Amino acid sequence: MKSQSYFLILQLIFLLNLSIYPQVYVSPTGDDSNPGTFEFPFKTLTKAVSISGPDTLIYMRGGVYYDSTTIRLNKTGQADRYIKIWAYPGEKPVIDFAGQSVATSSRGIQISHNYWHLKGIEVRNAKDNGIYISAWYTIVENCVIHDCNDTGLQISGGGSYNLVLNCDSYGNNDPLTSGENADGFAPKLDIGPGNIFRGCRAWNNADDGWDIYEGDQQVLIEDCWAFRNGFNIWGIPNFQGDGNGFKLGGNYVAGPHKIVRSVAFDNKSKGFDQNNNTAGIIAYNNTGWRNQSRNFSFPTAPSSGVHELKNNISYSGNNQIASNSILEANSWVGFTVSNSDFISLDTLLALVERDSLGNLPSTDFLRLAAGSSLIDAGVPVGMPYNDNAPDLGAFETDGIPSSVKDEMNKFRFHLGQNFPNPFNPATKIVYAVGDEYPILPVNVLLKVYDVLGNEVLTLVDEQKYAGNYEIEFNASNLSNGVYFYSLFSGETRITKKMILLK
Repeated sequence: MKSQSYFLILQLIFLLNLSIYPQVYVSPTGDDSNPGTFEFPFKTLTKAVSISGPDTLIYMRGGVYYDSTTIRLNKTGQADRYIKIWAYPGEKPVIDFAGQSVATSSRGIQISHNYWHLKGIEVRNAKDNGIYISAWYTIVENCVIHDCNDTGLQISGGGSYNLVLNCDSYGNNDPLTSGENADGFAPKLDIGPGNIFRGCRAWNNADDGWDIYEGDQQVLIEDCWAFRNGFNIWGIPNFQGDGNGFKLGGNYVAGPHKIVRSVAFDNKSKGFDQNNNTAGIIAYNNTGWRNQSRNFSFPTAPSSGVHELKNNISYSGNNQIASNSILEANSWVGFTVSNSDFISLDTLLALVERDSLGNLPSTDFLRLAAGSSLIDAGVPVGMPYNDNAPDLGAFETDGIPSSVKDEMNKFRFHLGQNFPNPFNPATKIVYAVGDEYPILPVNVLLKVYDVLGNEVLTLVDEQKYAGNYEIEFNASNLSNGVYFYSLFSGETRITKKMILLK
């Protein structure tokens, strides 16, 4: 009785002080009668959600959580006070829905309210979608969704301004439709504006890697990989999986989607597919390789706008592009592509583990080899590039020392040491820009000062999305000496010293 009273008192104190102590803990070994503290965690995520509000951080401890009902995120955060469900640092929580009944309503996590941030969670075996989003301003980061009975992560129901960042979705298959509906990611049907996918991978899904069927608002896909989708690895009779890497429309609905720096290879059908989208699609700096039907399939002139394909690589596969499309610096015109253009074509490298921050692995796969004619062969499209011009394909040859890149990857906001240093007369400055919720760009300033603190030059003054950047500083009109350069974003400032020796 004393221990039970003790727990009740702790829980009452905790509930009354959520605004002061906003962290909640959940563990497979917990108990929902506990107060939800680190020492006495809840057992279920549903219990933690029920007491959550703006600024609540729900930490999920490592282990497997078995759940047979949909977890509904039905509380609302605020623009600067997200409700967060994060893996506890260094631990891996897995939510297993194997006990669910097979039904179209049997989703794993259903997000219907705004301003949620999921991070580091694995969802598996849901009997419909693993994660279903109909909310606004949701972030799903560093999550893994696999072996579900429909699309791994789907955005529908008006879902808008959602960011899916550094997530993997694989092995999803819908036995109710002979595999036809199970994609890796699907922002489709009645979506709203502003949905973004960055740094995600989709492979071995029964249908498509990405499916934007009937999506009439622009979806932005950046730095994503889709491969080996559409193959019947389950031995299902009358299998119906389509097998496209990126299906960018459908059913003659106009959706002006944009896909950049992405890779599609070894898919059963097409790599990048218009799929009867009646709007113009933008495809910049993508790589299609060895897709069985076509690498790039944009055969129909849209009724609104035109297709724009620039700086793309197509290798070992066919293309079909509408004749009125805007085409610049694509590999299938004026170039001969061969194995020697790439450092490696080892597909196993596409499944190398992500780094400690969840970023896609930096390997030699499909990266351009020194001396390739595809290096510096592109045209500017508003994205950062090195040297004289953009490279073709999804990966820019940067020339940045690995030690510098490793240091940059430790931060969301970082200013690297210029190289070379000392320098004469030019040097490169690398920097990383980020935001805890990087759906919108942030204001960035990069300035150079002399030793007395006088401003010499503004190198950058613009809005930047989260990512790594590089700029060359030419000091041919300056005298020898010590200079300082500072990176500003909001109230944050980082300063480094550099030396000009002529």
